[in-house]
Amino acid sequence: MTAAASIAYRRDVALQGRAFGERDGGWLVVASALEHAAGAAPAVQKKLIVAAAKEARRILGTARVRRMAAFHWNGPANTPADAFLLLAYTVEDADALWLAESIVGNALRLGAVVPPLQRGRLLALQARLLQKLGHTEASQELYHRVSQLGRQLRNYELRARAANGLTTVAVYRGNHPLASKYRRQARRLAEKSGIRWLQHRAHLGLVTDAARRKDFASAAAEAWKMMRLSEDDDVMYASDMQTFGELLLHMGEPALARTILSHVVRRPLPGRILLPALGGFALAAARSGNIADVDWTLAQVRHLSAAVANRFQYTQVVVECAEALAVIGRTDAVRQWRDRALDLARRHRYHELVFRAEAIDTNAAPARQLASRTYTPSVNRILHRVRDMQPARLPARARLAPATAEV
Repeated sequence: MTAAASIAYRRDVALQGRAFGERDGGWLVVASALEHAAGAAPAVQKKLIVAAAKEARRILGTARVRRMAAFHWNGPANTPADAFLLLAYTVEDADALWLAESIVGNALRLGAVVPPLQRGRLLALQARLLQKLGHTEASQELYHRVSQLGRQLRNYELRARAANGLTTVAVYRGNHPLASKYRRQARRLAEKSGIRWLQHRAHLGLVTDAARRKDFASAAAEAWKMMRLSEDDDVMYASDMQTFGELLLHMGEPALARTILSHVVRRPLPGRILLPALGGFALAAARSGNIADVDWTLAQVRHLSAAVANRFQYTQVVVECAEALAVIGRTDAVRQWRDRALDLARRHRYHELVFRAEAIDTNAAPARQLASRTYTPSVNRILHRVRDMQPARLPARARLAPATAEV
């Protein structure tokens, strides 16, 4: 499935509508070197691996390599495979998913040159990339391989990575009981691993589970805590704000959700954060009666449609735009957006999104705004702080951008 570096890059540029910037040349050098190394004789292969690792480290810079390695696995980045993995993370955050998969896939073809732990990390990233590109079955198979390898190595990190990934696969398929099971596994294994990034992923799962049980006191407290802890990291903070905004929407607080999410969508961010924020913002705007904000969001989604490689997130934002249009009673537009969502969801077998799209009433009258619920004192204190915030001024264009922090 791994594409040649040049083909992968052309696919990404076609989706993005433009080149990614000054880094493109370096990315291609590393990807092409790995592609050739995978099929080269041992002596040539060694030289190509050394050169590719040196280039990957040069692109990232020594300080960033150190920070990323500490964040992702609490250790150094001593092997060439470590450098390839960290570069692939960076390429992924720029939404060049095909090129990131080319780097990872060809690194995995190096065989015994890649140590077992690094192989597991690369397999986990390859699984996530394939999942984003719509290859859910292949992704699931790889996550099970990572889990098995983690058991063989008695390594909590790999098992936590696999559990996190299998959670997402279960969510894609609408199997929430299975997702909850994997979330519990991910939390337990992440805590045993002691790795900050995995623990953060697991805590996100806690917010989701609590919200699904309508235990909003626990969910809001956890989400607010995450926001406070990530304030020194711009991208992680934006991701946590997006999570909190979605939670407020589920709690029946659309005006507060709109406030929080407006601060996310105004910034250039990686698609994995910006797209869910746009979908949530559309729904929050519709349910709080801010029609102009719904129209603004529809324009952004149209503008970004060709540049989004993550098929699940793009399909989800189309579904949520259709849901927002149903809330405000735009009958003709609802049908158009719902049909587009159904086509995408069925094509990629995103069962939960198919169900959501089919449930949209294309003839619905404008929905009434719901009355606020009663919460515990601790939740009320959090909501009071959000009410003190002002909605951000929206830009003319929402922009995708590569991450500026190691997340």
